[in-house]
Formats: sequence, C-alpha cells, structure tokens
Amino acid sequence: MRKEEFHKYDKIAKEYAEAISEVAEFERSRIKERISEGVQKAKERGAYKANGGKPKESPEETLNKAKNAKIVRYLRKGGYSLREVAKLTTASPTTVKKVRTIALELGKL
Repeated sequence: MRKEEFHKYDKIAKEYAEAISEVAEFERSRIKERISEGVQKAKERGAYKANGGKPKESPEETLNKAKNAKIVRYLRKGGYSLREVAKLTTASPTTVKKVRTIALELGKL
C-alpha cells in the first residue's frame, strides 16, 4: 500500500472511532438518567436509605454496649491514654474517642 492509501484509511478509522465514542457517550448518559430516575422513585417510596435502613442508635444505647461500657470503666479509672484503653479493650482508638465524647456529653465521666 502506498502512503496516500494509509492516510485515507487512517481518516476513516478516526471517523469511525469518533462515531463509536459518541454513541457510547450517549448510552452512558441514558444509563445515568435511568439510574437517577430509579433512585428518585425509591426515595419516594421510602426504600432508599442513606445508612442502609438501620435506625440510628441513641447515645445511651451506644454506651450500654458491653465493649463500650468496658471502655467507660477504664476511662473513669483514669491514668490511661486513649491508645492504652484501646489496647486493653481491643477497640480502635477512634471508638474509644467516640465513646469518651458521648460519655462526656451525657455526664458519665
């Protein structure tokens, strides 16, 4: 094949790729529309919940869990850092901090 023929096929391939790209882009926008319509309908009938539909736990319920009650006991004793309490109770430092914040708000510490 000569160089001119390659150039001709190259242009055709480029136009073909652009056409396929536009079709794919259009199809993707249609998919997004259908998804958002479905989510909207689910929200209207109350089936779409942000937290999976679980009821939110009250602060008292959080502190009454066995592991969290153990954390509160160690925090009341004093002398332990958050990380030490986390190791003693096999909880994460984030959980210990959350429990401490709730306990302080409720006046349990």
